[in-house]
Amino acid sequence: MKHFSTAFLAVCAILFGCKEYPCTEAVTNIAFISFPVDETDTILVKKYEKASNFTILIESFSINQTNSNYCRYNDTLQVSYSFGLDNGFLSKYDYKIELPKVNRQYLITEITEEYRSIRTGLSMDKIGCINFIKSYQVNGQVISGANNYYTFYFKK
Repeated sequence: MKHFSTAFLAVCAILFGCKEYPCTEAVTNIAFISFPVDETDTILVKKYEKASNFTILIESFSINQTNSNYCRYNDTLQVSYSFGLDNGFLSKYDYKIELPKVNRQYLITEITEEYRSIRTGLSMDKIGCINFIKSYQVNGQVISGANNYYTFYFKK
């Protein structure tokens, strides 16, 4: 009976210790297709309250080659940066990306994040559990995140 009680308590501890936890918010990058490096040497990012029609500015910052990582892959420039106070674009905000050298802007709205969760054991380890960006809009055009869940692409 003592062994049964011990085994029963161990099984209960494992079952009740396994709990559902939300995954980490998506960590995103930005990429510019068909832009020469000199046109993207300064990128202005403005974060707005979601659905405010870009009237309630929360923060703005500049991205350049000294504070971020620029990597060229064929015709695409990938820019890795921890976007302002957050680590990338979050679905709870809208964003405006400006390229001052070419007088171009991109309005990012309707970011849809796939909220996932993970069942953990007693360690509560969430390694590798990150939400996906399902879709977003750039200047009103819907972009599917299916091909790359973590990169926002901007075409020239």
